[in-house]
Amino acid sequence: MNLINEKRTFNTLRLTDNQKKVMTRIMSSATEKLAAQEISKGRALITARDILVKLQMIDFRDGYAALTSDGEQLMKDYNLTDETGQLTDDGNEFAYEKEEQPVKESLLKHLNAGAKLLEMKNVTPQKTWWKSDPQELLTYIYWMRKQIPPSDKKGAYEKIVNALNKGYPGASDKDLERHLTAFD
Repeated sequence: MNLINEKRTFNTLRLTDNQKKVMTRIMSSATEKLAAQEISKGRALITARDILVKLQMIDFRDGYAALTSDGEQLMKDYNLTDETGQLTDDGNEFAYEKEEQPVKESLLKHLNAGAKLLEMKNVTPQKTWWKSDPQELLTYIYWMRKQIPPSDKKGAYEKIVNALNKGYPGASDKDLERHLTAFD
């Protein structure tokens, strides 16, 4: 967060869909008491609500919920409200969406792969990266980045191999070939 002419700007804050739902539901509720009830349904919304409270984007106490001035500005920054403070089309979609976001199948696979990291025996330290199993190494690197591996594993892995080979040279031609052709 930076102060520019005494105005806060949130240049690193990325709202999740559930956080957007919380903020737009507060905005669309008739009263602060109804807003508090709306944002207290379901674990995902409660978690998003609690994070927004810690970030001081919303006030939530004693059964009442309201946006702070920073929260109102953030909604404008995300195009959830217009300059007059009314919900935009994007804001209305989040405010009136009834279902919670389903967890993507690829995310579940990635989380399960992360749980298996403790069992991985074929991932070696960076200085001997070429001894690692390519699939496990790719999974490990993306897990450490807190990202899901891309669908183009071949292209992504080639970049990783080239970067590792540049930073930690020593792989034989046979090992390099094994890693560069792992996702063909």
